[in-house]
Amino acid sequence: MGIASGDYDNDGVQDLFVTNFSLEINSLFHNDGDGFYTMTTFETGLADPSFSKLGFGTQFLDADNNGTLELFVANGHVWDNVSEITHSLSYKQQCQIFGSTETGQFEDLSETASQFFKRSVVARGVAVGDYNNDGATDILVTCCNESPILLRNDSNVQNYVKIRIIGTESNRDGIGAKVWVHTDKTTQFRELTCGGSYASGSEQTLLFGIGAQKSIQAIEVKWQSGHTQTLDFSNTENSVNQTIYITEE
Repeated sequence: MGIASGDYDNDGVQDLFVTNFSLEINSLFHNDGDGFYTMTTFETGLADPSFSKLGFGTQFLDADNNGTLELFVANGHVWDNVSEITHSLSYKQQCQIFGSTETGQFEDLSETASQFFKRSVVARGVAVGDYNNDGATDILVTCCNESPILLRNDSNVQNYVKIRIIGTESNRDGIGAKVWVHTDKTTQFRELTCGGSYASGSEQTLLFGIGAQKSIQAIEVKWQSGHTQTLDFSNTENSVNQTIYITEE
């Protein structure tokens, strides 16, 4: 139904998550880095929570800017009388958000994340972005037979860097560019994609949460043209909590 891409285990390559029909499970595909993917839905704890759900839009996001990705899933059936056919299923369903743990698994954070996750809706599209420019990634959910739902992120977020890339030889929007942010302690990877989720498009600014770290060392961009561009911030003060614009050279 829906698809999301993101480096959920911070190993430098893009993994894939696919939502599926009810009484099936959603699918998490780990990028092995050699052109092959391994399905890791069961090992990461995402199988059981999705069995009775019918997933649509989905997105990876760093909700608290700690450097690891959370996973949002919008749920809702396509048959309005499904509860009459199968009593264990429902037309309106609760959306879910999962957080990654140090053991490489995901845990369901829905009950404590927001009152919204206690509501049952017929959710479809999901888009993410920082609509109020406060450094926290917000979520927009579209639903059948009701207005879109905007989830403002009020988390006590940590430091971050937002990156907006502009292609010249590559496409102007920078779609397909790969970006690495290096700090003293970590390296994070994002790939700028277009579309995804389900019938949705998210903000094209890449947000990297860096936790309590107060500076970055470098940003590396590999453009679709094949060029690699590196910006050195090792001697730069105030390199965090802002949007950095990078034009292809």
